[in-house]
Amino acid sequence: MTKKILPVIFFFLSLLAGAQNPVREDSLSPLQVVEKYVSPDGFPDKLKYFCCEMAREWQADSTFGQQLPKGVKRTCRLVYRDSIHAAVSVWLRDSAISRDYYFYLVKEKRWTI
Repeated sequence: MTKKILPVIFFFLSLLAGAQNPVREDSLSPLQVVEKYVSPDGFPDKLKYFCCEMAREWQADSTFGQQLPKGVKRTCRLVYRDSIHAAVSVWLRDSAISRDYYFYLVKEKRWTI
């Protein structure tokens, strides 16, 4: 009887351990990734969120948002999202100029620009 119960106990203990320490996936949404990238405060973990055409950003010591003048207003809006694709629009403006940018993101382990 004890030999049959022991595997069951180990099974339930392993389930409990997994519930307390779940594998955590990055929780930033596509909108949050882009907001951090265009923020004047910088994006410390930016390399985790860049892919493909953004390769030139890997060597940059600042983000797009840090390169903009402090007075530029930034408005980010999620335009489209499904399970693996997303598009975010960014409206940058000050008293003289208004520009729209669009960021395309793909999800693998996390959302990447």
